[in-house]
Amino acid sequence: MTFLKTIIMGIVHGITEFFPISNSAHMVFLKSCFQENDVGIILDILLHLGTVLAVTIVYFRDIKKLTLEFFFMIGDFNVNLMTFFQNLFQKQEKEYRRIITSSYRKFVILLIISVIPAGIVSYISKNLVEYFVNFLFIPGIGLLVTSIILFFTDYLDNGEKTPKHVTYVNAFMIGICQGISVFPGISRIGICISACLLSKFDRKFAVKYSFLMSIPTMLGALIIKLKYIEIKDFALPEILYYILGAFIAAVVGYICIKMLLVIVKHKKLKYFATYCFLAGFLAIGGYIYMK
Repeated sequence: MTFLKTIIMGIVHGITEFFPISNSAHMVFLKSCFQENDVGIILDILLHLGTVLAVTIVYFRDIKKLTLEFFFMIGDFNVNLMTFFQNLFQKQEKEYRRIITSSYRKFVILLIISVIPAGIVSYISKNLVEYFVNFLFIPGIGLLVTSIILFFTDYLDNGEKTPKHVTYVNAFMIGICQGISVFPGISRIGICISACLLSKFDRKFAVKYSFLMSIPTMLGALIIKLKYIEIKDFALPEILYYILGAFIAAVVGYICIKMLLVIVKHKKLKYFATYCFLAGFLAIGGYIYMK
């Protein structure tokens, strides 16, 4: 992978990871344009780490609070477990601590409920997706599906749900939607935001929820990829190019997150819907032409 190609990969990855236009589809297109069957496992990991960094910076306060509350909840659970055994064996009647005592604690549970089905669906679909990703036709179809979803999302009424009002069923269904987005061309952010808005989430919270839910999913996928790393992958100067590409992905991603918050608020997803429709149509047309 050359220096210029790595820069382009970083820019495109930063844009497509956070704008609802499907990162997976555009990575397939770039591989085809660059005539690269494999962009390199190190580059792939670093690019995703760059986008995780962008989300972390934008939502740092929320992530810090969620992390602290998660460990506090574990502490309360352990105390309740001890109380249970004391009440059982020592015939005591100690009261149990409430686990969910704030919106952030409810937020933690909601994210966990969403991530579990997302991970299961992604894992089950892994082999099928790896087969589909080799055909431009499939990402094209996925982009058309994303286009339809985004177009109708703009016409949904504004919701008011925040963590306090979101149900666990809402969280579970949103997780399934994220799992479906593993198929090339289906935008993870696009389908998650659409599912949140369909569940009557507040628009700003819908974007936040979608991005925060993506962090454990991306980190989980990266951990799985670590076992494929070999010493030869750290060769110079490519590794320096990759680090620069990751930095660019983080910067571009940060800007795109900020922009998307405004776009969703003002119901402008139809522009992404139009882009996805044209890109999907071109991908399918290109596939048929090459055949």
